[in-house]
Amino acid sequence: MTIDIVYKFLTSDHGFQIGYSGIRFKKLRDLDSVATGFEQDFEGMSFNYDRDKDWPKNWLLIGYDRVVGDPVIIDAKSENLVVMTAIKSEKWQSFVIADSFTNFVKIVEQFKAISTGRENPEALQQNPYNSTELNQFMNSIRNSNPKTDVSYWQDYFKL
Repeated sequence: MTIDIVYKFLTSDHGFQIGYSGIRFKKLRDLDSVATGFEQDFEGMSFNYDRDKDWPKNWLLIGYDRVVGDPVIIDAKSENLVVMTAIKSEKWQSFVIADSFTNFVKIVEQFKAISTGRENPEALQQNPYNSTELNQFMNSIRNSNPKTDVSYWQDYFKL
């Protein structure tokens, strides 16, 4: 799998929101400025992670969590373009959220279907999700992504 599939994905808006949470993706034109870390969030707050020596050079930032701002990253050196999120304590600690970029795209499309009509807190309150659709979503992730930390996706439904 080549990184070109990621670039093609980022030419369209694939972001989603459910209530307050969701993922916001970078635009393809913005990738060069964040290839070795991310410099600022969507409100322009500077993080200066581009100077962070712990940020692995093979990590390509493609988006952010809408609530906490955690990065959504592609491991560009992995054969299947593993998708991760990470948190920084003393060093960056990553967690797999999709075993491959192809699987990540499938998860995002499923998530977008669940979030339709629930894109903001009021709409979510008026149209709450049900346990059946959530169980189907989580089982789909588990079955296709055995290395994935499914709790990342579950957390979107806890807010």
